[in-house]
Amino acid sequence: MKTKVLITRTKAEGESFFAGHLDIIEPVYYPVFEIVPQYDSRQIHDILSRLELYHWIVFTSKNTVRILMDILREYNMTIPAATKIAAVGRKTAEAVRQSGYAVAFVPTREDGQGLLAELPAAMTKTDTEVLLPQGEAAPSLLREGLTDLGLTVTHCTLYATCPTDPNTLPEIDIAAIAWYLFTSPLSVRFFKELGHNLPDHCRIAAIGEPTAEALKTHFRAPDYVPPKADGYDIINKIRESL
Repeated sequence: MKTKVLITRTKAEGESFFAGHLDIIEPVYYPVFEIVPQYDSRQIHDILSRLELYHWIVFTSKNTVRILMDILREYNMTIPAATKIAAVGRKTAEAVRQSGYAVAFVPTREDGQGLLAELPAAMTKTDTEVLLPQGEAAPSLLREGLTDLGLTVTHCTLYATCPTDPNTLPEIDIAAIAWYLFTSPLSVRFFKELGHNLPDHCRIAAIGEPTAEALKTHFRAPDYVPPKADGYDIINKIRESL
């Protein structure tokens, strides 16, 4: 019998993690929230009118990459060649590259604290203007941290994160699932708000320390957090445990 692993993503977003493991793992795709583009058009127009003035654009998720690229296409614009791009992690960097742009910096520690600790070394003394597009629920840590470094940060919200309609989610047997893979702090919160609990016998994995902290708040400490924010590492760990 295959081991059931629930992941809080859609099949399109999560199926690559399970490639090569479907012989012993049965994925359960359970996307507990949806990304809805939502931004202030006047602010976006102002940002685009001075886009060449930004020395860096810092992307913190694939969603911010996708939505900003959609906006640029709508306005028939591109990111200036002189503007450098930082990505919080490898997946975000991959989304940038797939959009046709080079990535100048990805931190070793793939989270906001890693960016704050490592990005200054990649900057020159004349790099002062930073564009930081994020989601509505993004914590202020990165924005405040970049400002504390003496940078001028233009922050803009590009999307809202909304709970998925419960009627559209698959029915799940909580007790039959051996592993739960949570991909963000919001996925933990929305899973809890659906009324779910996690049985003592199940094991829990988290992508990133912020997600692990959310699990401690709403459920319990995860059994595994990979050294980097890497879902593939988690699936390999699950396979090893079987």
